Amino acid sequence: QNFAGPLSVGGEHVFAVRAADLAGNRGDATTHRWTIEAGAGPSVTIREHPDELTNETRATFTIDAPGAARIECSQDGGDFEGCSSPISFDVDEGDHEFAARGVNAAGVAGPPARFAWTVDTTPPTVEIKSFGAKTTTAVFEFEPSEDGTVECRLVASLDPSEVIETDDDCASAKSYKGLSQDTAYVFSAVATDLAGNVGEAAAQEFKTEPAQID
Repeated sequence: QNFAGPLSVGGEHVFAVRAADLAGNRGDATTHRWTIEAGAGPSVTIREHPDELTNETRATFTIDAPGAARIECSQDGGDFEGCSSPISFDVDEGDHEFAARGVNAAGVAGPPARFAWTVDTTPPTVEIKSFGAKTTTAVFEFEPSEDGTVECRLVASLDPSEVIETDDDCASAKSYKGLSQDTAYVFSAVATDLAGNVGEAAAQEFKTEPAQID
């Protein structure tokens, strides 16, 4: 015997059959019970996502979901809700997690794909710990508040001012040679953290010593 139409997934089904003779006598029914297993839902892949560490508060995700009738998404451990790809939303500074899963036509959800990232919008700082200058040399020790890069710049306080040197990735202690004697300068350091935030410059004015006359 064949039956037309779909049978529900996950529930129990019963088929019963009994015989009747020409006199109308009916025998006991024979039954068969079975369950259609739901099986595994469709898998999804998060194809595009933010950097794992970023200063962007707008997050965009692109999801590949072959075989899925629909996609469901979850933000920071919340309930899964229907969504589409690409999906964009705003987040605050801090740690975040995005999850996406596919659901097939029978309503079976597949395993979620997850992505975790950190949003850092706080600019770093630099502290000039010490400095010293002589007739033609100067040295500066500084300390950034977090990992990243520090740009060092030395400017002669002339009219107009003159940029002597710019170092996009300098390390402490930063030293200079061949400076003019008895001249005013400004040393500055600007930190950029690993998320791309740029801090304010820490600056130190100084003046080289005049030449010693015996």
